Amino acid sequence: MSSNRDRKAFFTFFVFFSFFTIPASADQSCGGAPCVRIDMCHVAVCDPTTATCGQVSIDECIAPDLCSFSRCDPTTGACVHGAVPCPTPDSCTTGTCDLTTGDCVYSPRVCPKGDACETVTCDPALGCVASPKTCTASDACHAPSCDPSVPDGCVQTPISCDDGDPCTVDSCDPANDSGCVNVAVPGCRSCLSASDCVYENSSACDAVDCNIPTVCSGSPCRGTCSIAPLSCPSFCDPERGCIECLHESDCPASGSFCKGRPVCTAEGLCSTAGNPCPDPSSCSDVNATCGECSDSSPCPKASPCDPEQRCVAGRCETGSAPCRCGRICLPIPGIDGLQHECVDCLRDEDCSSPPPNVPGCESAESDGFDVTWEHRRASLVNVSLPKGCRMEFRCYRGAHACVASTKCS
Repeated sequence: MSSNRDRKAFFTFFVFFSFFTIPASADQSCGGAPCVRIDMCHVAVCDPTTATCGQVSIDECIAPDLCSFSRCDPTTGACVHGAVPCPTPDSCTTGTCDLTTGDCVYSPRVCPKGDACETVTCDPALGCVASPKTCTASDACHAPSCDPSVPDGCVQTPISCDDGDPCTVDSCDPANDSGCVNVAVPGCRSCLSASDCVYENSSACDAVDCNIPTVCSGSPCRGTCSIAPLSCPSFCDPERGCIECLHESDCPASGSFCKGRPVCTAEGLCSTAGNPCPDPSSCSDVNATCGECSDSSPCPKASPCDPEQRCVAGRCETGSAPCRCGRICLPIPGIDGLQHECVDCLRDEDCSSPPPNVPGCESAESDGFDVTWEHRRASLVNVSLPKGCRMEFRCYRGAHACVASTKCS
């Protein structure tokens, strides 16, 4: 029993002696085997009584104050200093160490102040939390909002009472629960298109329209209805609106016989009756007839001595010569222009051949009367005949002579 006590006392003395005499970096061997330190904060020593290795701490680190700790770093052997932790019960409490006592002192957390539009509070789980500031409307005609540049933050903006209807007068009354008051304008009609504008007793002669502004507050834009007399260049019919005519007399002439007379259609439009001729190809705008001629437009003659022209079914046909029985046609001046006279002869040579053997063409000779052609020609040109008298030239066939005479009625 005494030997064990002695052995323990010896080892304690040995360790204590070794702590002060063995360098911090030195390890000992024990029974021929080396003793190995466990880290840089210990040295390995040998217990000679048991021939076993032990570890001796060489931590000489000292804390600078009561609120700090100091320990040896096992990897480097250097002293590491730190503050004594003061754990808090939640995120809204702060803990600090009292240097005089080394005890932790706790106090409520102070959160930083936000801007004019933030309210900062402390949540035990989250810590300091910033929430938007709530602004209250001053009355029913204002909408509240928050502006960080304003000292109080809260700003009051007048609300818009425009209901998008151009037929109401819009205003705001703070005494009204909703604020906005929209009063209808008497006689005004709002619309999106002209089809929305229906007026009682209106007709096709009324111009109904929806006047939509180019800029408006609503979507889609609404306009106002309007009604005014329809402006027509000619006439207006209550059923058909603008028309060109009411009667045939309202339409201008076509200027063409072959287009037909002017007519007013059932739609109130001016038109023409169309080609009046049974055979449209026979229509003539020149003569205004269905062909070359008509009773009111006879066939033309270039000279009064040309053959007669007859109008047959709108066509000009050549008839007989104006003088029969071989007589000669003589153009003479008349009251209505050139006329003609039929004479037997103008020269003696005209009497050399017998008259044609045609019934009714017997010769009317005047025996015993003879003058020369020169005398006859001079008489034709120079003789001034009394009113109602005319010259006749007849053949005196026994002498083969052309005899002139005056015949008065």
